Amino acid sequence: MTNPRSAKVDALAIPAEQLWTVADVCAFLRIGRNAVYGMAARHELPSLRVGTRVRFVPADVRAWLEQQRLAGAALPLLSRSSG
Repeated sequence: MTNPRSAKVDALAIPAEQLWTVADVCAFLRIGRNAVYGMAARHELPSLRVGTRVRFVPADVRAWLEQQRLAGAALPLLSRSSG
């Protein structure tokens, strides 16, 4: 007999796209492998662990990138003082 709790899976918890690897995120963001691992370890970049592997939900990475873009756009431009 199967456990009914283990058979019930929330469909929204499973991404429609395949999870990205560190290499996929490196290619998408055009940054190095160590940078991606470091950002994931510091929880700066949304990631999850699958056993010993680090994986990324593509929609989460895209949303994170959009947040970074908006945060950068919100910074005031510094004007150079003539002198």
